[in-house]
Amino acid sequence: MSLGKGLKSKINVKKENLIMDKKNLLEIVGNVEKGDLIEIICFLVNKNPKLEGNLLEYCQKNSIFENKMFITEQQLLQGWENSKKLINELDETVFYYEYEISPTEDNLFSQLEEIMEIINQNEISWETREKILLEVLNYIFSEHSEYYDCCNLEEWFMNLVETLCQTKGEKRYLVDYIIENGVSGYSEWIASIYREIGEDEKYLEIRKANLNTTEQYWELLQYYEEKNKKDLALETAVKGLEKGIGGIEEIFGYLFNFYSKEHNDKILEELYDKSMKKNRNYAKFEITELMYSYYKKNNNYEKMKNLLLHLVEFAQYDDLLDWYKECQKELSKEDFELHEQQIINIIKNKDVSIYLKICLVKNNKKEVLDYLQKNPYIDRKHYFSEKIASEYPKEILELYWKEAQNFTNLGQRHNYDYCVSVLSSIKKIMDNNNWKDEWKIKFETFFEKNKKKRLLVERMKARFK
Repeated sequence: MSLGKGLKSKINVKKENLIMDKKNLLEIVGNVEKGDLIEIICFLVNKNPKLEGNLLEYCQKNSIFENKMFITEQQLLQGWENSKKLINELDETVFYYEYEISPTEDNLFSQLEEIMEIINQNEISWETREKILLEVLNYIFSEHSEYYDCCNLEEWFMNLVETLCQTKGEKRYLVDYIIENGVSGYSEWIASIYREIGEDEKYLEIRKANLNTTEQYWELLQYYEEKNKKDLALETAVKGLEKGIGGIEEIFGYLFNFYSKEHNDKILEELYDKSMKKNRNYAKFEITELMYSYYKKNNNYEKMKNLLLHLVEFAQYDDLLDWYKECQKELSKEDFELHEQQIINIIKNKDVSIYLKICLVKNNKKEVLDYLQKNPYIDRKHYFSEKIASEYPKEILELYWKEAQNFTNLGQRHNYDYCVSVLSSIKKIMDNNNWKDEWKIKFETFFEKNKKKRLLVERMKARFK
């Protein structure tokens, strides 16, 4: 039905004279029949598609229709249509935002999150969810899949798929669809779904056919643990340690827990030797720490000692000082004296700052001074020089005057600021030693030498004059 002439004349009012309050709207559409009212709504939505979302939101909140499920599904479908538009825009925008999320991606991720929230919080028919599901799968399996993976979109798609498939039958439908369409490269996903829905034979068939990484062996191991098949879990752990590619911390930890309870030192040593041949230092540290704790607990001093020395070698920089102290504490006096220089050399090669801290602990301040004189760059914050300034004031002052001039030569405000802070440190040392006259002479010499550096002069005047 078309709009009546009377209604059209009422709508055709000058824009500036139209105030859309309830009174005026009642005047315009008060006696309009339902068919005409629907036509008005369609007209407005076609003029501005965003109004469709506003209309659905209003209807949902106010429950003006009995078919609330229909309204929710329309909101869901509209959200997915908006997502598809944003996906199509990605090609044009993503390359301008190589190292950060583009505005389009941000909007898309928010829209997908909203879609999943609607599904989780409402009862949505399988017919509607299946429609979206098939379109999402087409994106995942399309020729652009590598591109979607690069911008983290594939993960969002897969999360959406898992949200869409809620029952065991729907999840089986998903797996069958992937297999029937001959899609390769998703065996991990298929295996995880089979495991989730309790299709044990199919899960094991896929998992055993795809055992390459230690992570895959670990997953199979956990499956056997859940099924209380301890022998198969142990067998899988041993194979994973030997054949698996990647970090072995979890698998070694599992085997360690098993054999340490049996106090089977022979097998533990064999497993440790195998592990040490194939892993990074961080993994070696974790594995060695387990063995160290085991022998320490069982009072096996000789094996504990050897492992402790290895721990210093494998330790992260932040932990080196703690492991030096552990050596002091746990090694006998004779062994510590015998190995201390070896330990210190390992630490020095890994992190000089920790080495210098140990020198300070040992009150070997001359060694610290010698190192600073050869490598002044390591003491930018004056941590070490301040610790020895009371015993070697002239030597430290010499380093500071050179540092102040070096930063002056670099120019720029921030370097001048640092230069003035160094001069303040110089003045403090000279005041503490009652060298005030010498400070005045040296400062005036420095000032005269750099008087053409206006920004520096301003800062020195503000601080010292």
